[in-house]
Amino acid sequence: MTSRPKTVLIVDDSISVRVAIRSDLEKKGYRVLEAVDGRDAIEKVKKHKPDLITMDVHMPEMDGFAACEELRALPYGQEIPVIFVTGNDTLADREMGFKLGAIDFISKYTPKLWEQVGQSVERILNRRSQLYGLHAIVGSASPTIRRIISTTLEENDLNVSTGDSGRELLDICNGNKKIDLLIIDYTLPDTFADNLCLQLKNNFNLPRVPIIVLINLDEKENILEIFKSGATDYLLKPFTKEELLAKLLIHREARELTQRLNLEITKSKMILEAAGDGIIGFNLKGAVTFVNQAAATMLGMITGDFVGHSFFDFMQINEDQRTELIMEAFIPQDTKNRIATFRKADGQTFPAEYICSSLTLDDQGAGAVIVFKDIARRLEREKRERENMQKIREELAAAAQLQQSMQPQREKFRNDPDLDIAFFTKSHSEVSGDFIIIDRIDKNYTAFMIMDVMGHGVKAGLATIYTKALYDEFKKSCLEPTDLLTEINERSLSLRDHNIFLTALYAVFDKSTATMSLSSAGAIPALHFRAAEQQSELITLFGNPLGLGRGDSFDLQMKKLPMQPGDMLLLQTDGSLECHNAQKETFDQYMEQERAKGIIRLGMSAQNVVNELIQALTRHKGDANFSDDVTVLVIRKK
Repeated sequence: MTSRPKTVLIVDDSISVRVAIRSDLEKKGYRVLEAVDGRDAIEKVKKHKPDLITMDVHMPEMDGFAACEELRALPYGQEIPVIFVTGNDTLADREMGFKLGAIDFISKYTPKLWEQVGQSVERILNRRSQLYGLHAIVGSASPTIRRIISTTLEENDLNVSTGDSGRELLDICNGNKKIDLLIIDYTLPDTFADNLCLQLKNNFNLPRVPIIVLINLDEKENILEIFKSGATDYLLKPFTKEELLAKLLIHREARELTQRLNLEITKSKMILEAAGDGIIGFNLKGAVTFVNQAAATMLGMITGDFVGHSFFDFMQINEDQRTELIMEAFIPQDTKNRIATFRKADGQTFPAEYICSSLTLDDQGAGAVIVFKDIARRLEREKRERENMQKIREELAAAAQLQQSMQPQREKFRNDPDLDIAFFTKSHSEVSGDFIIIDRIDKNYTAFMIMDVMGHGVKAGLATIYTKALYDEFKKSCLEPTDLLTEINERSLSLRDHNIFLTALYAVFDKSTATMSLSSAGAIPALHFRAAEQQSELITLFGNPLGLGRGDSFDLQMKKLPMQPGDMLLLQTDGSLECHNAQKETFDQYMEQERAKGIIRLGMSAQNVVNELIQALTRHKGDANFSDDVTVLVIRKK
């Protein structure tokens, strides 16, 4: 009989993120559910009680923080681990997330996001494997307590030894070379836990082995003495199995982190010892009094050859610099690192960073010591880094210029007899992940595409340029939006290998029928304003992001909208909707309120609608910076 697969609920308003994470988790054997916002997530939790939740922070209807608060208020909500996955990874958001009980926090811009989320899910839902094979020693005079603890530990793959007295525990420790954990009752027939801790620490090599002491409420006054004697933690009786396991996992992870840190420190010490700074001592006359091996090696000599040499034989400095160095060495003052050119025995030179300070020589009076290191490689590396940064800046500028040249030019459609068109775009970085296409295909058809690449920089810019090239190739042969997006998708499957997700909304206006055909590949829903009724409607169309699947897994919907005079269509990327203010309210929530007041009103031009939307966005965000590219496109039927 096989156990049921564990259930993971993915909560995100971005279909591209949901699809990417879902695909990886299903390959790992998880049952996966999806929710588009916090409100939807709470309903799914009540119905399905998932084992874990991945939660976006900024979403419409209810954001991730509010959803997490409501989740924790449910009877079983405290037990469900939450991983926050967000595109706005700030310190403030992390603090809020962990305050609400988050287990992990992952940025959407992490390379191969779905793998990072999958690894975190595996680590959290299979935490018991961390305890596999550990040896625990349990001491208590109570058979019930020994049985409860032993059963819990053995269920989690630990090896357990038990004893009912301090003497028996010492005997058990004496006969075991591998001890990973001790759990002992404060009161034993022949000793107290503080005394036993001291004996364990003194008689056995247990400096980093966690010792958890079980105490009664009336024994809490002894906690300080317990810690002084070497205990790591305490557990108040009566306790639950979950409390006990939580303590074990915390101390296991802390021990592993300590071991890794000590290993890194050891490595660092070895590197420092292997590299070694050069040290040369000299007297008031500059004569070398001692030299270490590192200095001799850097200067191309053996230590015995320095006898009779002046220290200044090895520095390429003039008289004024020599006087300055003498003053620095023998007159007390604040020492600081300087850079000078050092000269080897064969005449070759190298740049060195040095620090000089006074030194008392027992048999030669006053002297000084100079500590130096060859920085030729460092300077060369810094030079290459500057050159690389300059090259990157030039490439970014070229990519931005190329991308900008491919953006629609307003003057080309300013006098369109049928449509009034306006747009706004603001890049979060040098190269935008957003892109607009406005293209008069022929005398009857005008095409509009608004696309959004998750991420910024050159990769995102190249993805938009690549998609524009594919559009140009198929625009005349694929007048139906679903056909064109399908052709682009088939040629964009390699984008996923580079952690690139691309959403797009494609619309084609047919002048002969005055209709707008729309299809969406994971894009933000369009807003259709009908002038006759003076009402707005969100046009939500199902469709996967470009490059995530092919064939039957890439299924698109299409809708035809009649465009009467005064009707408008608003297209936008998620950069504006997810922009939040100091109260963590997204602009999408704010827009719902403002829309009711009539941001889009009868008789407004497309440009006026864009202007009012951007003004509302600016008022909403206040002094906060944009955290993503922002793009808005408005099309009004004249």
